[in-house]
Amino acid sequence: MAQFKFGGALEDDFLRVSNGAAVPDGIHFPTFRPMTRAFAENWKVEHPSTSLKHWWKEVFEGSNKTPKEVLQSSHHRPSTEIKVLDTLSARISSREVVKWGSKLLIGVEFSHIPQYWEWLEDILQHFRHMLTSTNILDAVYASMFCYERNTPYMQAFCEMWSSTTNTLLTSAGEVSISLWDLHHLSGLPINGSFYDEVVPFATELEGYDQNGSLYLPYSCKYSTSSDDRRAHILPVPMTSFATVNETFLWNDEVHEAFTILGIPEAHRKQTYLTAFLSCWLCAFVLPLKDLGFIRPGVFKPASSLASGRKISLAIPVLTSIYRGLNELSTSAAPGRRPGFFPAHYVYIWIAKYFRSHRMSTHKYAGAHMIRFQGPDAVIYSSSADAKSTIRSGRSINWLATCPNEPEDKRFVDDNQRLRRISDLIAMRSCYVTLRYDDSYVIESYNPHRFGRQFGFYQGLPGELEPQVDAITPERVFQLFQASTQLGTKSEFFIPSRPFSPQSRVTSAYATWWASVFPRTSSTSSSPSPLDAPVTRSQGKSKKRKDDSDHLGDELEACNDTFDPPLNQDLIDASHDPVIVSVVESMAIDGYGPSSFAPSSAKTPAFNIKGKLLATPLDEVHELDQELIEAFQYIRAKKIDSSIFEQYVRSYVEVASQLHAQRAKCEGKAPLGDLEKQLSMMESQLSKAKKAQLVKEIASLTEKEATLASLVSDSEHQFAECTKKVNDLKTSHTSLEQSVSAIKEAQSKLCEVEKIYDTRRDALKTLDWTP
Repeated sequence: MAQFKFGGALEDDFLRVSNGAAVPDGIHFPTFRPMTRAFAENWKVEHPSTSLKHWWKEVFEGSNKTPKEVLQSSHHRPSTEIKVLDTLSARISSREVVKWGSKLLIGVEFSHIPQYWEWLEDILQHFRHMLTSTNILDAVYASMFCYERNTPYMQAFCEMWSSTTNTLLTSAGEVSISLWDLHHLSGLPINGSFYDEVVPFATELEGYDQNGSLYLPYSCKYSTSSDDRRAHILPVPMTSFATVNETFLWNDEVHEAFTILGIPEAHRKQTYLTAFLSCWLCAFVLPLKDLGFIRPGVFKPASSLASGRKISLAIPVLTSIYRGLNELSTSAAPGRRPGFFPAHYVYIWIAKYFRSHRMSTHKYAGAHMIRFQGPDAVIYSSSADAKSTIRSGRSINWLATCPNEPEDKRFVDDNQRLRRISDLIAMRSCYVTLRYDDSYVIESYNPHRFGRQFGFYQGLPGELEPQVDAITPERVFQLFQASTQLGTKSEFFIPSRPFSPQSRVTSAYATWWASVFPRTSSTSSSPSPLDAPVTRSQGKSKKRKDDSDHLGDELEACNDTFDPPLNQDLIDASHDPVIVSVVESMAIDGYGPSSFAPSSAKTPAFNIKGKLLATPLDEVHELDQELIEAFQYIRAKKIDSSIFEQYVRSYVEVASQLHAQRAKCEGKAPLGDLEKQLSMMESQLSKAKKAQLVKEIASLTEKEATLASLVSDSEHQFAECTKKVNDLKTSHTSLEQSVSAIKEAQSKLCEVEKIYDTRRDALKTLDWTP
């Protein structure tokens, strides 16, 4: 049995874990005061300064009487000052940073661990209910897959990330990874208790409270053990992921090992689940340090989860992501050291908002990120195309995770609408926090700077008020409590899903951002889409592209709720910036007028771009043979057009698929007719229901009359019964009186008989002689 001894004062030093003679000196782990449970400080939490009465406001502009709803912030002050927002792109351009590292290390990417997936399958089979009760089932299941990085997009994302605002800067405005994004994509819970990763004191590990219960779950004590025999069955502190093997499965061998280690039957399941969750937290959720090993402090939150305690994981994960991206964007040698944050969550966010990955058409259960798993999901593109897509912001899927509300909704934070807790916390500005061992991290969370992701209009964000307080455990805990506080009586507003989210900005913001972004951007770029002038010749093409963007957003929303209405490759290709840019900007000219000619012609003349754009979309698929002949001619001229040919063929293939989809829709009843039929059916159903109700009312009236007659007869019978009861009561009273009189007479008779017997006995004994 393992022995625990605390070396030093209660607030510092180390925990020594030994196994008697087997490990006489034991293993030493540094300990720090916990921030939760019995041994935590009793800090006073003050919230008034962080809670607003209204978390949104209405903005009226000019003569327009329709208000524009914008999110508000509790830790920003109003400001219209034009300031440069720091980015890695600007630092590279100014030669402050030489270049990226050759290996391009960005964060920690989850990779295959031998036997981990077999272990996970075993956990899902035996502990699904417990994982569901703590709201982590989907997040755990997401670790069944690997997620590939789209390197050009990830690099472009990091270059335009601003550590000043914790947002991604584009010419269309700011976007960022929100708490709701993280929850929606990964399944990580937002609401819950504080994530406190720390090695517990020996007293906390083995001590009992006044009710006779351990301060921490039993599984935490068993997991922290350094028993050599245990290391072959379950992970011990600082176990390498590489040691995970088939003996971790829940089988007779594990039960036998638990018996040898003296772990009671009642505590084995929780200890086994704690071991897995420790590995999951270190490898997939929060790879904070000691990569490839299980950190000793992680057993405390893992045992809490295994015992049914709900913990907020989205907040510490987002904090680690913000910190990792900020360290990278301010590094003198970006990409040469990985940084400790879960990069796979960022990959999926980019895939969802910028369509850097193909979304699987297979209907997976669980977290949304699973639909982007696997190496085949990556849409490969050049670095220049990725940077153009990120920088311009024209193809942002603003409503990637926005709830699909059919109408505006308002509600009050009265801690009663449990379904809205995650929405509420995600839309409030705050400071997100992370604690592990003696490290404390605080990052600003500013959803009001990217309100369009929630369906709001984007207003002036103001300027972040500087934090003067030192980063202390008390401050970190207070900020966490403020970020998750409920029952504030604040009013919230959830907009209905807008059709054109990119254009939802106030004129003041459009003017302000048009001045800010050029100063932040490292290179000259096209005018901001918020206020870029559109020439008459560009009007039609811009309208076609905007319509295409809106269609893409709507199709993406459909995919989140229903089975995909169209072929997924068609949707992906229609948003592929490479294909779109090639069709719009690439052409092989100089061979004559805009027409195709067979390769046998003496002087072939063709303009591929002109021909494609001049051909109606439904007829593009008919150009296949002409394109083949055209590219044969180009190859005959020893011109390498393989890349261009690939893009053109992709465009034709997409057009063919679209034509096929439209053909399938032909002949089907128009939506208006279907709505009329539905209206008629509803009317008929209403009439049928009305007739049925009239019939039922008549039947009930008849039953009522019958019941009234029965009630009348019953009342008569009741009156007769009442009379009989009264008569019986009178008779009963008279009888009681008679019985009383008889009892009294009998009593007197008994007394007389006693006197008589006494006198008679006296008479018998009298000896009288005259």
